[in-house]
Amino acid sequence: GKYTDRVFSLTKAEYEALKQSIKQNGLHNTIAINEQGDVLDGHHRLRACEELGIHPRFEVKQFNNELEEELYVYEINRVRRHLTEWQHMELTLKEKPLLAELAKRNMSLGGKGSRIQETFHVDKKLAKKSGHSKDSLYKVEQVIKVVEENPDTRLGVDYDGRYRGKSGPTYAELLRDARAGTIKPSKAYNIIKHER
Repeated sequence: GKYTDRVFSLTKAEYEALKQSIKQNGLHNTIAINEQGDVLDGHHRLRACEELGIHPRFEVKQFNNELEEELYVYEINRVRRHLTEWQHMELTLKEKPLLAELAKRNMSLGGKGSRIQETFHVDKKLAKKSGHSKDSLYKVEQVIKVVEENPDTRLGVDYDGRYRGKSGPTYAELLRDARAGTIKPSKAYNIIKHER
């Protein structure tokens, strides 16, 4: 689906537990879709229903524009899902360019202000919405950026700071472990910062 790869997937065990729950108790929540039929919320529930031969209930959501629709996808997943601290912040950060674009559109409709003010307000708004500090969100954003640029680079240290002479985990493995909650966001940031 259109939004399937933009949010975190359930683990196999989580998915099986969800499927079992739907089988025993039925589907409690509707599947949220847009007017074109794209699933906005409930990808896993829909798949489970299809596999079980259960006809799910759908709720059609309407938005003023695609930016607001995509924001809804991230917000509903952030609020409803059991996410690690990292995953929660990463989903929050996916909202940043959308909020910035909405702010830009609002400014072009007669608002005043600079790009720097706009970015500051978006960062402030994200921090408030998510309950994470601007500093924490910044650290997660920086780690993701570095990992995307150099996923296969190996760390010279392990997660406890012991020297590994470039035989430590790769940047991509560090990100995987941070997403899983194995290491804290601030620690992941400090490791990457120390490496650079």
